[in-house]
Amino acid sequence: DFPIKEPGKATPFGVYHIYKNQGFVNVGLSSDTAAFAVESIRRWWYAEGILEYSHSEKIVLTADGGGSNGSQNRLWKLELQKLARYSADQCLDHRQLNRCNKNRKRLSIRCVLDENEYKGGIVVSDKEFESINILKCEFHGEWNYTIRRNPV
Repeated sequence: DFPIKEPGKATPFGVYHIYKNQGFVNVGLSSDTAAFAVESIRRWWYAEGILEYSHSEKIVLTADGGGSNGSQNRLWKLELQKLARYSADQCLDHRQLNRCNKNRKRLSIRCVLDENEYKGGIVVSDKEFESINILKCEFHGEWNYTIRRNPV
C-alpha cells in the first residue's frame, strides 16, 4: 500500500505473463487483501487470459507467498476456490515463486483502476476452509497446491 494524504491510497497488484512479457496491474484504492489479490487475477483473466487460454484446464499461478497471497492466508485460498468455481477453468495450481524473472525488452503493461472497497480482518471459519477442494503437492504442500472446482 502506498498511502498519501492527498489524493489517497494506491494499492497495486500485478499479474505478469512470463512468456509474453506482459504485465497487468490492478490498482486499488483500498487495502491489500486476499479478496483484492484474487479480484486482480479475475480481472486479468476476463480482460486478457480468457482470450488466449479459454480451452485450458488450469491456470498456474506463481506468487511470492507473502501478504495478501500468503501461504498461510486462508482467505486467499477461499477466494481462489471461488475463482475456480466461476472461471472457465477446472483448477488453479498455485506454486511458490522461487526465482526472479529478468526484465526483457519491450515489456508492456496494462493498468486498470479498481474502486471497490476491500476490508481487512475477514476471518475464514474452519467449515469454510474445509470446503476448499485443495490438493497439496508432494513437494512443500504448504506452498504448492492445486485448488479444483468444487462439484456443484
